[in-house]
Amino acid sequence: MSVPRVVLSLLWCCLALLMTVQEVVADPADGLLPPGYLSTSGSQIIDNRGRPVRIAAVGWPGGDDDIFVPIGLNAVNYKKTISDIKTLGF
Repeated sequence: MSVPRVVLSLLWCCLALLMTVQEVVADPADGLLPPGYLSTSGSQIIDNRGRPVRIAAVGWPGGDDDIFVPIGLNAVNYKKTISDIKTLGF
C-alpha cells in the first residue's frame, strides 16, 4: 500500500470516528453517551430516563471504494474541512 493511500485511509478512519451521540439536555457528568439503552417514543429517541437524545454524525463518502479516497479531495482542503467539522461541534 502506498504512503498516500495509507494517509487517506487513516484520514477516512479519523472522519468516521468523529461520529458522536449527544443528549439534548447535556449533563457533562454522564459523558457523550447517556447511560443505559436508547429507545423511541413516537418520533423521539430517548434515553433510559425518558429524556430526548439527539444523534449527530459526520460522514464523508468515498472511503469505502477500491482506492479508499474520500470524494472531493481534489476540490477541498482536507485540513480546512476537518477544522470546519470541529467548529461545528464534532
